[in-house]
Amino acid sequence: DISACLVGSEMCIRDRWYQRRVRGLKKIFNSSVPIQFPLRKFSVLMGTVENQIREKLNKSLQPTHLHILNESYKHNVPKGSETHFNVVVVSKEFEGKSLLEQHKMVNAALNEELRTGVHALSIKTMTPEKWTAAGGKIEHTTPPCLGGSGK
Repeated sequence: DISACLVGSEMCIRDRWYQRRVRGLKKIFNSSVPIQFPLRKFSVLMGTVENQIREKLNKSLQPTHLHILNESYKHNVPKGSETHFNVVVVSKEFEGKSLLEQHKMVNAALNEELRTGVHALSIKTMTPEKWTAAGGKIEHTTPPCLGGSGK
């Protein structure tokens, strides 16, 4: 059960989860004033968020290898969503940096996407030397979604 709305210049979706949270906030603040905030961006064109991720990572990290996988289909989100991503980034920019620093670089490059629509980002980073030593392949899988049930 999803309804579309326009907030500013952003298209967003509001689902049941969103509606429950808004009702909860209204109770907390004893307000009848409409509460407006985007839960997730709704991509009018498929691949829009993925393309933004690709563009920003290419610009900021100049990767020698970049793999982006939209894993939203594995989760309890509307069909066509772009909310869950798995990225593998191989870049010289990571040389001499700890794994935590590398992940911070990726997160900094995708700050806007993480604030406005991307719910989950699984990151694997490597230097070109480690990538070559691994044979140019890496297994980077994520666990299956439990559907928000926690089971």
